[in-house]
Amino acid sequence: MNSNTEHDETWFRSHVLPGLAEVTLVAIAEVTGMSTSAASKVRAGRRVPHPRPWQPVATLLKVSK
Repeated sequence: MNSNTEHDETWFRSHVLPGLAEVTLVAIAEVTGMSTSAASKVRAGRRVPHPRPWQPVATLLKVSK
């Protein structure tokens, strides 16, 4: 993972967010440590989470940086 994409919100929105539509809120909450309410906001695109859980979510979706 290179430092330019490590905290790139554009990458998250274009590569990770579309795949979240197929993932349950419980699964998102489990890999990120956030509540299902927060996971719902992320999955709907209303919130971009802190960069810390991006990699676990990307791994869940089999997306690489």
